[in-house]
Amino acid sequence: MNVKCNILTTFIMIFMFLSKSHAQIAIDDYKNIFIPMYNLKGELKIAIRSYFSNNDMNYLLVDPVTLVTETDKAVNLSHKNPLKDNQLGYFTTKELESTNYFKALKTYSSPPYLLQNYGLTHSDSINGMFLSVDLCPSKRFFERDFFRRLLAIADEHNKKFPIAIAISGLWMRNHQKEFNWLIENEKSLDITWVNHSFSHPYFKGKPFNENFLLFPGIDMKREVLMTEKLLLQHNQVPSIFFRFPGLVSNEMTVKELNELGLIPVGSNAWLAKGEHPKSGSIVLIHGNGNEPLGIKIALKLINRNINWLPLNYILSENDK
Repeated sequence: MNVKCNILTTFIMIFMFLSKSHAQIAIDDYKNIFIPMYNLKGELKIAIRSYFSNNDMNYLLVDPVTLVTETDKAVNLSHKNPLKDNQLGYFTTKELESTNYFKALKTYSSPPYLLQNYGLTHSDSINGMFLSVDLCPSKRFFERDFFRRLLAIADEHNKKFPIAIAISGLWMRNHQKEFNWLIENEKSLDITWVNHSFSHPYFKGKPFNENFLLFPGIDMKREVLMTEKLLLQHNQVPSIFFRFPGLVSNEMTVKELNELGLIPVGSNAWLAKGEHPKSGSIVLIHGNGNEPLGIKIALKLINRNINWLPLNYILSENDK
């Protein structure tokens, strides 16, 4: 009898753990802001979103030097540097404008505004490459075997494999099992969550200048914030990077993105289109079953001795 009770208790505990790990976190009153702040260590952060979770006010923060994002409670942040007791402790305009983040916001919102592949596509100075995988809405299968190979490589080198996943909100909603699987394997994958819009709209036959997020009536801000909110609800931190669906944009959408504090990311090595990667390339493949050729080429690429890097390194000083 005791054995049966112990087994039942163990089963219940496992079920509760799994349920908790996949339970959604309440995210309310999610807003776009842009406020420089200091944390308790005196480190400058830029708050780009505010929201409430369990009645606590929180911020989505950007480190303006490393470009890494994090979340923190409002009570842990101040408009003044807490370590400068005998000084004013406020940030200066010069201090902000000299950071990697502010430089990137200025660079990647300036003309010329290309219809296709505007934004960050590669680095001319970094010895390495950046792997990005798009997860657009799709009814096709998830490229699990490719991700399993990444896990195996991480295990072989005893090091997380850095990957930028450009994820759409509808893919998250329609592939909850696969999304949870990715989260469960973050012990082996160093994931940068790139926003790929919520609905990833596409209208067959429409020209690019009237398609994707350029289609009349599309709410750009809503497309961005809904995806971020979904990530936060699953305890995942959105990055500052955004990939336009179809890599299609115009001046208006680029400036809207800039107002949201995000950096557009393209690619100079879309493998399925025959583009060849080189040192500094942002490699683009699809993990939603839409481009098996890209996966086939990428499988050969990841088995080579390449220095794969987290996407934020392309704009930070970490590897320069």
